[in-house]
Amino acid sequence: MAHKQYRDSLGLIGMQSLSFLADRMFHVMDHDNKGYITLGEYLTYIDVMMYGDEEEKLKQSYCLLDERGKG
Repeated sequence: MAHKQYRDSLGLIGMQSLSFLADRMFHVMDHDNKGYITLGEYLTYIDVMMYGDEEEKLKQSYCLLDERGKG
């Protein structure tokens, strides 16, 4: 799924404050930086957020804030 498709699927058109979060989520899921997410990447992200341990969830949440990937 391409970035625009992902944003559109969330129904966030025109909601700038939530668009930032949606954009960050997309980039965290797109591990290989190809500009689209696979079903596997999406499911991995959701799996961690739902069933991961506290450390996994914290790491993934931190990645949402680390826009430049510099820690």
